[in-house]
Amino acid sequence: MSNKINLANERRARLAAERILQIKQAELYSVNCNLSQRTKDLNQEIDQTRAKINNVLDENLRVKTDLSAANQRIRIAERRLHHSLNTIRDGFAVFDSDSKLVFANAAYLSIFDNLEEVREGPMLELASSFSSPVHQNRHIVKISPTSSSSFSAVS
Repeated sequence: MSNKINLANERRARLAAERILQIKQAELYSVNCNLSQRTKDLNQEIDQTRAKINNVLDENLRVKTDLSAANQRIRIAERRLHHSLNTIRDGFAVFDSDSKLVFANAAYLSIFDNLEEVREGPMLELASSFSSPVHQNRHIVKISPTSSSSFSAVS
């Protein structure tokens, strides 16, 4: 009888182990399905991100190209402006809001041929140079940077 009992116990244990194996296989299959779906979702997300990156890179390239073209057009326009201003027979100068000489054409600069103080930069240096005894008989008209209608003579 002990053989029959041992066989029955072994059979019950084997059946219990097979049920546990079936349950574990079902769980493993479910986890694999979930993992497979998550992998597909992540691959789609990666593809979408790559597409966005490619769009941004293409747009960046277009912006760089447009910027380069715009800078080139600016350089051409500046050259044309400087050339045009230099062809004016009368003296012409542009000062910024700090009274610094930004641009002067050749006719304007020819008045100051012997003065090293005349250059792009603060006009204060130019005005102070006219107060020296050498330039006492010369006069220069200064235009106030705040109003174009206020003039003052500096001797």
